[in-house]
Amino acid sequence: MKIILCKILLCFYLIGCTINTDINYKFTGHVTELDYDQKTLILKVENELIHFQLSNYKLNIITLNHLKQHMLSGELLKIESQKINGENNITKISDIDGTIHGELYK
Repeated sequence: MKIILCKILLCFYLIGCTINTDINYKFTGHVTELDYDQKTLILKVENELIHFQLSNYKLNIITLNHLKQHMLSGELLKIESQKINGENNITKISDIDGTIHGELYK
């Protein structure tokens, strides 16, 4: 009986180890600040400022200018991120229509 119980517990443990715990958080809001030198972006979502890290996200000069255009015109952006060590690391930036901007470093 103890052996069967140990096997069952081992199975649950192994299943728990294989579950993907990376959760993508999704935000839609207005860009209030974009600082590529500091690798940060701040998005205003329903009167709350959310800080994001760009250190793992690749943006070229055209995309940076386009994001600044969003900031100046007040157009909404969708941002997906994962919390890593307490920081929001961007995994995807897109327009409301679904156009993706930039990509993750590989």
